[in-house]
Amino acid sequence: MACRVIGGVALLMSAGILVAPRMSNNEYSPVWLLLAVAASAAAFAGWMRRRRRRDSRFTDRAWNLIIGIVGALMVVATGFVAWWGAYIPTWDARLIKTSSGRPPETYSTYMVDYFSRYPNNHAVLALGRLARQGERIGLDYEATFALMNTASLALAGLAMVATVRMLAGPRRALVAMIALFVLIGLSPWVSVPYTDVSGVWAPPVAVFLFVYWARAGRKAGRIVAALAFGGVLAIGYVLRIFPVVGLVAAALALLLAGRSSARLRARPSGVAFVALSVTAFFVTVQLATAASTVVADLPPLKQGISAAPLMYVAAGVRVQTSETAKPTYGGFDREVNRRTWAKSHDEQNRISRHYIEQAWDRRGPVGTARFMASKILFLWGDGMFWARGEGTDMDVPPLRHGWQSDLVAAVNTPNGPAYAVRVHVAQVLWVVLLMAAGWGLLRGRCRREVLLMAVTIAGIAAFTLLFLGRSRYLLGDVPVLIALALTALPARRPAPRRGDGTYL
Repeated sequence: MACRVIGGVALLMSAGILVAPRMSNNEYSPVWLLLAVAASAAAFAGWMRRRRRRDSRFTDRAWNLIIGIVGALMVVATGFVAWWGAYIPTWDARLIKTSSGRPPETYSTYMVDYFSRYPNNHAVLALGRLARQGERIGLDYEATFALMNTASLALAGLAMVATVRMLAGPRRALVAMIALFVLIGLSPWVSVPYTDVSGVWAPPVAVFLFVYWARAGRKAGRIVAALAFGGVLAIGYVLRIFPVVGLVAAALALLLAGRSSARLRARPSGVAFVALSVTAFFVTVQLATAASTVVADLPPLKQGISAAPLMYVAAGVRVQTSETAKPTYGGFDREVNRRTWAKSHDEQNRISRHYIEQAWDRRGPVGTARFMASKILFLWGDGMFWARGEGTDMDVPPLRHGWQSDLVAAVNTPNGPAYAVRVHVAQVLWVVLLMAAGWGLLRGRCRREVLLMAVTIAGIAAFTLLFLGRSRYLLGDVPVLIALALTALPARRPAPRRGDGTYL
């Protein structure tokens, strides 16, 4: 039932994106998108039917070779894009760069207030400090982050491909790898010195560990997988916060998975998995937070003025309008930020409640539902994930020069001759994947591995809907969504292994 509900919502959301899009900073043609998605979906369905009737002509060793070669080429291409597509951001990422190059005693009052307000960015500053170490071997700050981002995406891709291969075979694993490369590997985000891509590895690695745990035969292997699951999500949480959704998703998936006797047999191991994962999560969070604090090397900070959770809710219920009068639904809100800056938690909560009540009184129940629908279409209808949308990044020129930079700029800068094509390709692929995931959840087998991915996607959707949301916050779960789309779709499968039952 859970898979069917999530699948139905995904299909409704996909339909809404096609017929009533909410444009992000990277505009596209809705008519072109509708026609291209319809043609792509028809072609993909035909390809899937044809391939289901044909046995694979390649051995496992041949598939390993094909996937390995294609994967290596994509990692090199991602590194090329990350290196030569570098530019100087105009938002928090720039402040992190500036702060990472200064000793703590020289921090301005604004810097102290910023890191007092956003303790979640202490880990980002720690990465910035580490990136500065690349200067010792001749690498500038952006180049070191380019290597970090490439390595992170490579690890995410490896985990995603391994997951899809175990659950749906090598052919779909290859498709998943190509999709990830198009959506993130070629994206402007791989050049940005921030944790949007450097932290992308945690959710797909956690999903892989869950799948491994579900299929492991030895008790020791299952214990290690459960502990690693919690540890990976903890590191991801310290970097980006959002991976905590995976921990909740695992508990819900194990609670919902199975029926009657099958559920009773799975319950003891599921409880053990949750207990071990939660323990590892909290222990690792403490260790990772302490380590990042040491590396960040911050000056004494102000206590009691960190951003209150209710402040993010207040920003998330407002509509922000850019200089082009284009609405942004539930994103960063300058007015809320200004009025709550350097305030106590009680004062922040009072101001935030005022904005929330104001939005409710103005919209009412029906208007609030419409706003939420617009917000989710705005966030999930952006196949570029707010690329160059922060600050004034749309107007920033490339940092590097040469034919290599010109090549990347042609497809990854807003004034590039092929940028519009790149936006449309990403948009079509993203919507097709959303539709495939929804259709697969409605029509396919809802195994607990699939259920975990589905609940994870539903969780990040709820998180961004309730709080301040940006489509870039979805980047870490893009590999999970790709894996879900390609494993949930029905296909001829070998007889399930022991313990690989069908649930819900």
